[in-house]
Amino acid sequence: MDLSHIHQTIVENLTEAVYVRDLDMNLLYINPAAEQLVGQSLRQAKGKKCYEFFGDQEARCRERCPVERVIANGDPIVGYEHRLIGGSGQTHEVRLSKSPVDGEGTVNGAIVIMQDITRLKESQIALN
Repeated sequence: MDLSHIHQTIVENLTEAVYVRDLDMNLLYINPAAEQLVGQSLRQAKGKKCYEFFGDQEARCRERCPVERVIANGDPIVGYEHRLIGGSGQTHEVRLSKSPVDGEGTVNGAIVIMQDITRLKESQIALN
């Protein structure tokens, strides 16, 4: 049984958006759910900085990016909430989990999993 193929199949079929970036904020991979969330394909994402792809500003992103903290500390962060601007300019509320990517004992990037919680937040506001 080929575990790498099983892992790829799982990630490709998640409803959560997944992306992988390197230490220089270059996007290396996005799954179909991330493509749908942002409205751009993996082909369009490759070579872009994560802040370009996800509609953030570089200066603001570098100052407070939780992924940078994950890379610096080597510890995952689970359940961080953030506002994301999609490719069409639509705003999404997302819950993020971030983990460092280890390459032979050295952190060389991060993997981020995003769950779109926009409708959940809207329903919570409607109930209040």
